[in-house]
Amino acid sequence: MTNSGQDTHTVVLRRVGWALMALCAIDVLVFVMDLVWTPSRIMWPVRALVLFGAASLLLQNSLGAAVFVRWMAVFLAVTALGGVLQAWVLLPWDLLRAQWTFNAPEMRADLYGALLSAIVCLWVTRELSQPRPMDVLSRQWRRSLDLRIAAGMGGAALVLSQVAVGVLSSPYTQKAQELALAQLPAGHQVHTAQINHLKGQGEPAVSAAVWAWTESDLKRVQVRWTPTD
Repeated sequence: MTNSGQDTHTVVLRRVGWALMALCAIDVLVFVMDLVWTPSRIMWPVRALVLFGAASLLLQNSLGAAVFVRWMAVFLAVTALGGVLQAWVLLPWDLLRAQWTFNAPEMRADLYGALLSAIVCLWVTRELSQPRPMDVLSRQWRRSLDLRIAAGMGGAALVLSQVAVGVLSSPYTQKAQELALAQLPAGHQVHTAQINHLKGQGEPAVSAAVWAWTESDLKRVQVRWTPTD
């Protein structure tokens, strides 16, 4: 290989590495802002740590990291886009319309965040799929470069996660909706958003977040109860 060819694939890896490092810095900044503004609700920057590790390896010209990042970029792009489509298909249309009307900033932030993640992942895939990097990577990891496996596994992960959530939450969905309706005026429709199983020193409990809406209102109702066998 010529020096120019070596420099070409190295430049690509470094460009992707610096892009991931910039995303890591943004995640850390968001974490610090949350720490200052909402110290009672801290979300640890796990993604920032992963981005920092991947970026550091790419900046060191690690070809193994390039294979892994390229594969994970496709996997994450599929899960991000699939998650958006899944929400729009599975949620009741009236709830989606109410969220878009009354909870527009949060809903749009989630939507734009998912689309931005997908765009970044697709850009990373395109960069690492250029001829020079692929020529270098294929010499040792030819079988690991087929992105159809990553896309298929991303779709399978979405389906399996939805099935798991459905199986685990189905015994409690109706109870959560009944408790939410008991707190609301007549005329509200409800949809269970999330169910959590709480286990502490006391009796096990179930906590649920339920969307409740009408033509002119949208609420997120929290309910909690102790299940009985």
